[in-house]
Amino acid sequence: MDQSERNRKRITELESSMMHLQNDYESLNEVVLENVQRLEKMRLIIERLESRLRVLIRKPRAAPLLAPCWRNPTPAGMTPHEQSGRGTPSRTARKTPEYP
Repeated sequence: MDQSERNRKRITELESSMMHLQNDYESLNEVVLENVQRLEKMRLIIERLESRLRVLIRKPRAAPLLAPCWRNPTPAGMTPHEQSGRGTPSRTARKTPEYP
């Protein structure tokens, strides 16, 4: 076999390989396009669901919040149950009265 025949044979093999690669590329391209279309549909569905959720989350406001109490019922200052660290406090000192 001379050099020109080897070259022709190699060219034929390369052309065949190129045709297979082209077919593979086209089939992969079709799959990619299908997946892009599916992703676009899913994105639209997700956007619709998000908008519905936003509407549902905003709806439950039935009554306004109450104003905070202007009086604080917790005691302030020195309370009788505080001690200097000797023993336990008496029963009467354990109870702190609520101030209006």
